[in-house]
Amino acid sequence: MKQTITITGHIPVKKNSYRISRNGGVYKPESVTDYETTVAQDVLVQRIRNMDEAIAASDTFEVQFLFLIGGKMRDTDGLVTTVLDALQDAGVFTDDKCVNKITAYRHYKKERKPKEEEARVTLIAQK
Repeated sequence: MKQTITITGHIPVKKNSYRISRNGGVYKPESVTDYETTVAQDVLVQRIRNMDEAIAASDTFEVQFLFLIGGKMRDTDGLVTTVLDALQDAGVFTDDKCVNKITAYRHYKKERKPKEEEARVTLIAQK
C-alpha cells in the first residue's frame, strides 16, 4: 500500500544551517522551524482525508521524493534530510531508521518561485 503527501512552499536545507546563540547554545533557523510546522499541518490534513491503514500500521517504509524547486540550487541530500525529519516530527513514523529505501528526484527550474516549490512524498508500506 502506498500514500502520497504533497507539501507546498519553500524547502529550506536543514543541514549545516544550525546557528550558535550568544549564550553558546545551538538552535535551528526560523525558516526550518516554520517549514516543520507547515509539514505537520499538511500531513495532518492529508492523513485525515487519505489515511491508509497499511501505512499507519507499517514498521518499515520505502520513501520516494519528487522535489520541484526553484531559485537557489540546493542539494538533494539536504532536501531529503529536511523533509524526513519534518515527517518524523509530524508523527508519520516514529524514527527514520524504519525507512529502508529512499529514492529522490529533484526538478530544478530557476523561474519557479519559493511559494510554488513542492515536495511530493510517497510512502510505501513494506511487510
